[in-house]
Amino acid sequence: MYMKYDPIEVEESVIKFWQEYQIYHKVKEKVQNGKDFYFLDGPPYTSGKVHIGTAWNK
Repeated sequence: MYMKYDPIEVEESVIKFWQEYQIYHKVKEKVQNGKDFYFLDGPPYTSGKVHIGTAWNK
């Protein structure tokens, strides 16, 4: 049987799960005494010309 993928339904169920099990709160507690870190998003393009996929992502 083929089931249609419904991204809205999936997103709603994931949000409900995270809220019900307080996932965000648990993660924040778990890492509160850990080392600080940062995410470095490197140069978006090396050729000097932006690709439309990169532009949409920014």
